Amino acid sequence: MSIAKKLGLKWFALLAVLVLGLVAGGAVRAQRSDSRKEIALQYERWSKAYVTNDLSVLLGMLASDFTLKTETGKVLSRQKYEA
Repeated sequence: MSIAKKLGLKWFALLAVLVLGLVAGGAVRAQRSDSRKEIALQYERWSKAYVTNDLSVLLGMLASDFTLKTETGKVLSRQKYEA
């Protein structure tokens, strides 16, 4: 007698969904862990560049559409900020 027949088709389907959910949940946790490691590496990279005043690294980390709002309210584009 198969497991599906012993448990009944509804319970077997529920069990299968739960098992797949656990497997998928493990993959999500692993991906989240990898993301956290990547973010920590970027923070470390930025920190070293800041301490050594490595402008090429600091400016290289900015998005292409980066803008900066000064304390007077003026908005600077990335190109003006780099100059």
